[in-house]
Amino acid sequence: MQTKWRGSLTVEASLIFPIVFFAIVSLLYMSIYLHDSTVLKAITNEAAERFELAYANRVDIQSGHVLTPKERLSKGLYWRWAKQGGYEDDVSAFIKKEAQRRLLLKDDQLHMTTDIKNYILKQHLTIEVRKKFSTPLDPVNQLLGISTGINMVVQSKTSMRDPAEVIRNMDYLDDLSDYLGPVKAAKEKYREKVKDIIGFFENL
Repeated sequence: MQTKWRGSLTVEASLIFPIVFFAIVSLLYMSIYLHDSTVLKAITNEAAERFELAYANRVDIQSGHVLTPKERLSKGLYWRWAKQGGYEDDVSAFIKKEAQRRLLLKDDQLHMTTDIKNYILKQHLTIEVRKKFSTPLDPVNQLLGISTGINMVVQSKTSMRDPAEVIRNMDYLDDLSDYLGPVKAAKEKYREKVKDIIGFFENL
């Protein structure tokens, strides 16, 4: 009877151990994936929040430093007009820096898109970050010609409103319109009509 069962433990272990090992590794990588995707979402939300505050000229988007009134005035009233096109670089640099500091799996496989839509009264910002999450099965998938890795995709949206900026821009456009003859003439007629209406109510 002893010779009949000799080696059975080795056979059973050779079948069970790979399954247990694969389950443990899968749980480990699943935990890392959940951690990194959550942290990446938090970083993206923080970047959108900082962008909103930086758009209002309240903080520095890179350091998070709260600007003093003197620092805010030093930029001038129309600093956003000269800043167009630089926001995307600031957002990307902030996300990359924080990802290298806070993610468990650190690499440069971050792909970011920053979409800014300008409206008269506000701006919409959408930040999307994609990160390739590598797994131990990637070499096998490469040999089989299967796409490797899992893509983590996070997105954050925010709206920026600055009534003071709207008033400044409208006032600036109003001043520019004085150099256009037809527009200036129309404005004069409008002012005359407004005066007539005010005079009508004053005489009641």
